[in-house]
Amino acid sequence: MKFEKLNYDKKINDILMDIYKILDRECSHIFLYGSTSIGKLSYKINGDKVDFYSDIELIVIPKDKKNENNKEYKKKLMGDMLVYIKSNENIGRLPFIDINPVSDDFFHNTQIRISTYELKHNAICLKGENLLESIIDVNPENYNYKIQNIEIVKGLKVLLIESYNFFVNRDTTSVLDFERYNYFLNSSYLNVLRTLLPLYNRFELTIEDRVNAISDLRNDKKIVKYFGRNVLNNFGVLAENKRNCEFVTSSDEFFSDTVDLYMNLLSFILECDNSELVDMVYNKKDILFCGEDWKVEMLADLTVFFLNSLQALKELVISCNLSNEKIELIKKSYDKLLYGENAFEFKRIVEDYIAMEKDRWKIIGSKD
Repeated sequence: MKFEKLNYDKKINDILMDIYKILDRECSHIFLYGSTSIGKLSYKINGDKVDFYSDIELIVIPKDKKNENNKEYKKKLMGDMLVYIKSNENIGRLPFIDINPVSDDFFHNTQIRISTYELKHNAICLKGENLLESIIDVNPENYNYKIQNIEIVKGLKVLLIESYNFFVNRDTTSVLDFERYNYFLNSSYLNVLRTLLPLYNRFELTIEDRVNAISDLRNDKKIVKYFGRNVLNNFGVLAENKRNCEFVTSSDEFFSDTVDLYMNLLSFILECDNSELVDMVYNKKDILFCGEDWKVEMLADLTVFFLNSLQALKELVISCNLSNEKIELIKKSYDKLLYGENAFEFKRIVEDYIAMEKDRWKIIGSKD
């Protein structure tokens, strides 16, 4: 099997083989991608057990066509994996195994983004025809940074959800929770380079190559203005920490720095100060995103909502207090995301009525 050439410990190879065998029964094509496929899986061997930090990511084409692009089938496959990893006595810290069932059209119709560029060049075909060759390659001529910028919005979304869940449950946080969250922040921080470097026509496939590339740009005036030399140096430190699964930074400080980094990236693209970033996202949304008007508008609304929410969470984490001003900004951006002014309050009222109407107002009969 091809992953045996990746120089992992035998325990890792055995686990990957078990995963393959489970998928082999129902899938005609199996592709391994992400850090696992390039020999960069983050893990530690503790005695006779493996502690995983990286996700294990796979794309499959099911034998049964009704399971292609099927969310329920995805849940079924991931459920099978969860049963397996929990039963494996050699696994200590459980990995998240992400499996995406697709059709072969997925490989022919991919958007030109850095994620698909990585998939084409870094993934391994474990079974079936190597459809990776069908993916359009990325180069300076066909690359559109406005398409890639959707990854910024996704990054902000995941940063908000993961950070909210970590900090609001901090009183029950275990050592594993702390390590998992810090590993996530590390990945989020380094992922900024995936969007920043292509703006300079630097298309790199690994974290190490990106860290080296950003070092080459450390004298670029615009880079220094928006990110500063300390941040540029920090990329190298975090890449080393991720490789060695080391977690020494305060979660509060690390979260705050990561929020600032994403704001700096957006300000860099829009050429504005962080203090005016929200207004610039609205006013210059056509510089950030492309597509139909409704899509560009929605991406801008989502970006502003995530920025306001992350700023509020940052304030809460740092000072254990959240100002009314921050709450109003979140409500305003959420209202705009929903429909318009007071849309959230209206939504709550209608949903409250729907929940109560069968018991409280039977006189008008069924809503059907």
